Amino acid sequence: LRLEDPLTSNDPAVYPLDDSDFSGLPPTVVITAECDPLRDDGPAYCSAITAAGGKAHWIDAGGLVHGFLRARGSSARATAAFAHIID
Repeated sequence: LRLEDPLTSNDPAVYPLDDSDFSGLPPTVVITAECDPLRDDGPAYCSAITAAGGKAHWIDAGGLVHGFLRARGSSARATAAFAHIID
């Protein structure tokens, strides 16, 4: 996704928490890592969905960084987190 000016975009596809309507979303799993600049957004997004009557589940991968899923073939901790996610 390319934005002309990502700092001024209010597209909920880019910034989901900027949306004003969280109703009608499918059941959602939100995954963040402990060392993730988006970590605080995970539970906030889940709360917004459930407050609108939806179902959401947050998984926080402790001890890992944003993008950890790319390391699931080389990091035991990332592999374990991936197994938990797909379980």
